[in-house]
Amino acid sequence: MSLSWGFHLHKSDYATASPRQDRLSYIDGLVFYPQTHEQRRKLDKYEEAREVEEVMVWKKNKRGDYLGPPVEADMWVWDQQENYETTGPWDLKEFKRDRLETCLTNYREKMEREGKGKRNRRG
Repeated sequence: MSLSWGFHLHKSDYATASPRQDRLSYIDGLVFYPQTHEQRRKLDKYEEAREVEEVMVWKKNKRGDYLGPPVEADMWVWDQQENYETTGPWDLKEFKRDRLETCLTNYREKMEREGKGKRNRRG
């Protein structure tokens, strides 16, 4: 499976990787390794409408030189066919300017609600 990157999904504030049959794509990004099972669970839950694909990641320096052999990583890939296509290219500068603060606030509130729900269930 090849992947396409950098498009909005409908009603989504951030870019997505989506399956493509027509071309091979490369994605520049960060690799995050959760330190605990709980961190991984939270990420999986947050990315609820996605499937996880195992990918190989090549680390590069700023000049583009490879830094050692590839490493394995998981990547969330959009797997829903409805609302699949996009509203256009995703622009990081536009996102930072217009939506980042709101997204961070929404994420913090969601995590706080989940934390309160757990405490209430223990109760």
